[in-house]
Amino acid sequence: MALFSRRACTSWRFVVVDGHKDHLPGDCAKCWVACRNVIPKRAWADGTRRCAECAGTLVHCPILQVRKALVEEEGVPDDVLAALVTDSYGPVSMKARRMLDERAAARAPQQEFGAVPLELTVSPRRAHRQLQALNTATTNPQPALAGQRQSVWDQ
Repeated sequence: MALFSRRACTSWRFVVVDGHKDHLPGDCAKCWVACRNVIPKRAWADGTRRCAECAGTLVHCPILQVRKALVEEEGVPDDVLAALVTDSYGPVSMKARRMLDERAAARAPQQEFGAVPLELTVSPRRAHRQLQALNTATTNPQPALAGQRQSVWDQ
């Protein structure tokens, strides 16, 4: 018989209680409640041990240490990292962004040697500067968007 025959969430859930703050999971029975939601069989087989409801409460937990620990965990789902990217504490959001970028780079096909790199999008400001540089370098510049401004001496 298996120790955990039921596929229950093994996480703590944060509960807002007046007068209680900065208690870590397991320290206070009023602030933290053990979750027992059932996790779907496929998610359990993939290694998920925390339900979506608990992950949401931990992402939005007001205790900074909890959010720091969440971003440092192994195998944090992408949706949780995407929510942590918008965290108000900079190091947590930067770590989440870095982890998402690393995962995206690992999933992307690797470029072969000698392959032509994809063209990156150019910002409007850079495109304008490139157009200005092209106009000054060529003998026949493109017409300006606005008409020539009349000088006060020509009137």
